[in-house]
Amino acid sequence: MTETTRVPAFSPLVNLRDLGGTPVAGGAIRPGTLWRADDVAYSPAAELDALAADGLRTVIDLRSDAELESTGGEALRARLAADHGLVHRHVPFTQDVADPASLARLMRATATLDGVGSWYSNLLREQAAAVIGALEIIAESDGGVLFHCAAGKDRTGVLAAAVLAGLGAEDDVIVGDYAATGANQPAIMARLGAHRHAATAATDSVRAGLPGPEHPMLGAHAASMEAMLADLERDGGLLAVLTRAGLRDGTLEQLRSKLVA
Repeated sequence: MTETTRVPAFSPLVNLRDLGGTPVAGGAIRPGTLWRADDVAYSPAAELDALAADGLRTVIDLRSDAELESTGGEALRARLAADHGLVHRHVPFTQDVADPASLARLMRATATLDGVGSWYSNLLREQAAAVIGALEIIAESDGGVLFHCAAGKDRTGVLAAAVLAGLGAEDDVIVGDYAATGANQPAIMARLGAHRHAATAATDSVRAGLPGPEHPMLGAHAASMEAMLADLERDGGLLAVLTRAGLRDGTLEQLRSKLVA
């Protein structure tokens, strides 16, 4: 751990949900096999123990290298393994969101709901290899898998959309899963603020220049996920984009076998 690494204070997850029961082609996702969440690095031991008791075995961390280091880095991985029997897999989808200036630029560039959707679709295209890698981990890991970023909304939302699309979920199911985070946003921002995440440092300066009280990037609006899916549809759809980037049919078959009941 470096001098700048800080050990996080522990607080319960506020955007955690088991995707069990989500309708997909041929049935629904099995409970206790797949979770999405906000930052697990801040989770208290009792919460992680409870998830492990429910079948969780692997945590996929979509945060940047800097975000991981700020919450312990290798020490976090060791704690998850030694104390809770959890394997930590780091699959960063972005590298600059821990920087307030970068976040401010992103928010200025995503000033509409469609703009947020365009950022999501571009993220999926640019990070297709990482998305595929995360899908392979979910498919191949023994036991349940939880994936998370900082808020459990943007990077986590893109991966959730990819998983659900791979399982044959309808677009309205993908959109509904994303939008479910909206009700949790106040608690998410409060939790990030308590742990001094860069997202909250960028928020005030960006919000001051907006015409309305809420920036589209700070919510989880159905229209943003709809815009992402529509943008990807121009390239043949989300799965077509990933298939051209190397997603294998075998991975999709493994996902369905593991997750769908």
